[in-house]
Amino acid sequence: MRFFAIITLISAFLLAFGKTTEQKSVYSKKSIPEFIKVHQEDFKNSFTNSQTANFAWAVMTGEKQGISPKLLHECNKLDINLIFSHSGLQFGALFSLFIVLVNQLRHKKTIKTIHWIVLLLGLFLPFQSIKRIIFLRLLVKLKSVFKKTYPIEALFLITFFISFLLGHFKESPFSFILSFLYIGTFIS
Repeated sequence: MRFFAIITLISAFLLAFGKTTEQKSVYSKKSIPEFIKVHQEDFKNSFTNSQTANFAWAVMTGEKQGISPKLLHECNKLDINLIFSHSGLQFGALFSLFIVLVNQLRHKKTIKTIHWIVLLLGLFLPFQSIKRIIFLRLLVKLKSVFKKTYPIEALFLITFFISFLLGHFKESPFSFILSFLYIGTFIS
């Protein structure tokens, strides 16, 4: 319970004194990687309704092109626009599917090597929220490599300290704060 109180107080402090409403002077739109984008047409062709296909694609990738303004307005009214943002949820779903497929392999060393490679490659994605999840996962994996026992709370704080040093807070303060609060609440 004390950890939750610390997370809440830090989040409140960041929200109160951080410049969360200030826009970056130059906003660069992030796009999804090309190896995912090439499958867009095949994915959309597998649906009978194009609006459903566009909505599903937007939930998976964050690209809202093709969604009707009426549907976007309805999502705004319901406050569910968060499902269109790239987050650890999408990464977790994709990574879980990948782990299930990789775990079908017989050699444990091969499985562990593939897990490390995929996590390290994920650091090249342009989404800070996914990088924060990857940092946390890497720290958990490193803990088992060095056979040390660190509490998950300490690994969480180290993750966000690394993220802060990399400039994630400066680039997107609100995303940083919400990730901190959400993941911290989940861990506590």
